[in-house]
Amino acid sequence: MFDRQEIAASWIKYANSPPLERTENNPHFWACEELQDLIRNDPANAWAVIEAMWAMDSSERILANIASGPVEEILCLHGAAVIEKIEVTAEKDAVFKKLLGAVWQNTMPESIWKRVKTVAGDPF
Repeated sequence: MFDRQEIAASWIKYANSPPLERTENNPHFWACEELQDLIRNDPANAWAVIEAMWAMDSSERILANIASGPVEEILCLHGAAVIEKIEVTAEKDAVFKKLLGAVWQNTMPESIWKRVKTVAGDPF
């Protein structure tokens, strides 16, 4: 198993790769797979990796990628289990509040989506 910081750092490197290099052959692709597995099977540890990611890089590009990827997915799969943590974090952390502005509803239940929109920053 990989260290949370290692997953976060490698995921950011993958997300910052040129579009044509964001493939399974990218040396940082493993971090995407590892985070996907955590989101599906261990949302508490996935959340810790997600927190590390926006702490490492709060550029709009990375925030948008985190929002439309891991945050959106964890909310779709485990919304009821994580929504309170998301609300508390958004109230305390302006960077995370901004990040939430780039989350889309996707398959998120309407009740969870309304709560996300209540605490999210402006869309960007």
